[in-house]
Amino acid sequence: MSAKNDKFKGIMKAFYKITFILMFCILFMGLQSFTAVFHIPAQNAAYKLDKEKFVERHNYYRKKVGVPPVEWSDELAVYADGWAKRLAQRCQLQHRKSHKYGENICKYPSGGNEYKVVDLWASEEEFFNHKKRKYRFKEGQKYGHYSQIIWAKTTKIGAAVRLCKDGSQIWVCNYDPPGNYIDEEVY
Repeated sequence: MSAKNDKFKGIMKAFYKITFILMFCILFMGLQSFTAVFHIPAQNAAYKLDKEKFVERHNYYRKKVGVPPVEWSDELAVYADGWAKRLAQRCQLQHRKSHKYGENICKYPSGGNEYKVVDLWASEEEFFNHKKRKYRFKEGQKYGHYSQIIWAKTTKIGAAVRLCKDGSQIWVCNYDPPGNYIDEEVY
């Protein structure tokens, strides 16, 4: 009877191990599905932005002032993503110290999208003097994001967005050639 008992115990141990592994796999897959269905972001996760919409919205504002359209640059998008990832770690905004490219940044509550973010930057149009059209930097000046969007010499853009712990979004857009040169005409 003892040999049968030992064999039975061995089978039960194997059964419990397999059951545990299966339950773990089901639970893990279930959590993955749950977070995907309810759009629960991972900290510092990259949001796949729609580059066509982002370019389209920039070109909407550029067309209004008669400047040529911009095109998407994957190289600029990678550059923007590196900075967005770094900013999202602290969930704070700060422009790069390097001015290799023009740059617009913002922190947006959850639910931001390509149109909302570009519209936010472009809302600074009310502070821009279209009659003078020269970029003037003054402390507290409030149209730098808008002037970068419509900067006539800019031909390429690339952008990225990352999520903060609190669910807010860090958006970064880079522009090549850069704009916002003091005393130069925007367009």
